[in-house]
Amino acid sequence: MYLTQPVHRALQQNPDGPFTIYGGRVRTVRESADRIARLAGALRGLGVQQGDRVGILSLNSDRFHEFLLASWWIGAVVNPVNIRWATPEIR
Repeated sequence: MYLTQPVHRALQQNPDGPFTIYGGRVRTVRESADRIARLAGALRGLGVQQGDRVGILSLNSDRFHEFLLASWWIGAVVNPVNIRWATPEIR
């Protein structure tokens, strides 16, 4: 099973249903899938390939969620970095 399989399934079954809610921002499955696919394309354009590790330093949000799914979409491995870590710990 692919980690993005639930996105594809939700897109087939309920494309106009809510997928993420963050504050007052609600994105449908269709909007989210489009954003995820475009971000995956951008990551590919930056040279990220299957099996590569990508890091993200971010607060929890719908955009963090999109980054996770976009990375998995292209087969990359995500390494989330805790925002509370000091610079030496991040290095």
